[in-house]
Amino acid sequence: MKKPLLVLEIVLWTYTFIYVSLFGLNAPLWDALLTQTADPFALGLFNLMGLFPLLFILDGWQHYTLKTWRSVFLLFGMFLGAYGITLFFLLSKPKEDRTNPPWHVTVLIAILVGIVGMFITMASGDLFLFVSGWTTDAFVGIMVVDFFALYALTIILTLSRDSKKGWLCAIPVIGYALWLLRPNPENPMSARIGR
Repeated sequence: MKKPLLVLEIVLWTYTFIYVSLFGLNAPLWDALLTQTADPFALGLFNLMGLFPLLFILDGWQHYTLKTWRSVFLLFGMFLGAYGITLFFLLSKPKEDRTNPPWHVTVLIAILVGIVGMFITMASGDLFLFVSGWTTDAFVGIMVVDFFALYALTIILTLSRDSKKGWLCAIPVIGYALWLLRPNPENPMSARIGR
């Protein structure tokens, strides 16, 4: 699993360096987001990018020990996206058993509702207007690649751990949340909830 994660991190930083070299750091979308005047597609995607890292924090909670310095990369994933989150999984070693905290199902369902809401917001916006900003707005150019990197990261993580249910992550964002909801066979309460 480490090799694909390393490749993903290298691709992200290489892309960012090349993008900034070619197009600069002009970011009018950022101002539009702050003033709430952005197109609904851009606004929905931006908010979705805020929810996505929460799923990785829950994944880390389930599969890793978070009481290490590496956890900083996972927590800063809220701001750094895949750039930080990938480093956490690249540098950390998973636990032997999976743990589900008692609030885990409630939080995941709340995140799922939020994700569906973001997709509905995006559907009412203009995708082509957003894509047209690819070379003129660094925030668009980097945010889209960050989104696809996070999506790729979910596929890498799930397929390396769970060949039976890992296919769920083919569904962007929602599939990862559903995969995290799977019952823990060692936890009878979790198994009852997952039925």
